[in-house]
Amino acid sequence: MSSCPHRSRPPLTLGVVALAASMLASYAPAGAAIANPPHEDLFFLTEHLPEAAQDARAFSLLWPEGSLSPGRWKLHAGIAGASADGGVATLRGALATVGASRAWSEHWGVSIFAFYDRFDVRAGKGAEVLSDGGVPALPLDLPERVEITGAGGTVRHLGGGVLVERAFGGSAGASRWNLVAGLTIDRLERDAYAFRYRLLGGTTAGVSGTVEQSGSNDFVTPLVGIQWVRPLGSRLLLLPRVVAGAPLPAGDLHTRITGPGFDRSTRDPGGRPGRIGDGFVALGAGLRDRASGFELDLGAALLYPLFERFTHDGIDRSLLLSLSWHAR
Repeated sequence: MSSCPHRSRPPLTLGVVALAASMLASYAPAGAAIANPPHEDLFFLTEHLPEAAQDARAFSLLWPEGSLSPGRWKLHAGIAGASADGGVATLRGALATVGASRAWSEHWGVSIFAFYDRFDVRAGKGAEVLSDGGVPALPLDLPERVEITGAGGTVRHLGGGVLVERAFGGSAGASRWNLVAGLTIDRLERDAYAFRYRLLGGTTAGVSGTVEQSGSNDFVTPLVGIQWVRPLGSRLLLLPRVVAGAPLPAGDLHTRITGPGFDRSTRDPGGRPGRIGDGFVALGAGLRDRASGFELDLGAALLYPLFERFTHDGIDRSLLLSLSWHAR
């Protein structure tokens, strides 16, 4: 009979342990951040939208006609419209260029130009994965899915450049080639470039705040390209072309994340900023009317969307329409 009290203790002890283990098990998995987050998160999109604006400029560079005749400076100008859709955010804007070119022989010439591009970023509703983005000491359970609830900003790309041209081939009525080489000096600005978020999971589910990447970067962009000048009858020219370049140096893309009671940035000690400014290979095919000097770049309209889709993850749809005028 004296052994009866001792028989009740093991079940009680085991029950307490089982209850504690059950509570811990039910709490930890439900509150944990995403164990295997996708490589393509919100910061892929926030970096790639401004870079899509840079690419639109590369695809909208103004090229000389290719028939060099020494003499006066000849004016040229261009306008374009571009958009890039990243699902939870869209970039839309216009590009403007003005410049002049002059030949000092039938084989050599130079072109100078300036440009100003402005884009609006609008955020819609949707879900993305948010990581820490290199921001230290965040009091958030990340990486985790977040709802994007709005915000936007402005992206501006401005600068100028010079291109030296070397012409090869026959007379003005025959097919010929043009090589160009030069550089641009440009600035990429992001003003009030921010996204509002609300955490959908993890131990900090429900927390809301802002992810911001405002700032600016300066680049020197060497360029090299080749253009084929092919007459189509007596009036039209077909101008297939390719140009490659790389903004140097790649710039720091700083991130600021705010929320209830905290304001952290990659500028803080231990922060790791992202990088912005990708190399590019831009393809085009202008159709120019010799009499009026107007040119529509059909190749850029077709190839810019493909380039963005395959080089910038998160950009699902894009568009570029480019029209230029070249004085006779």
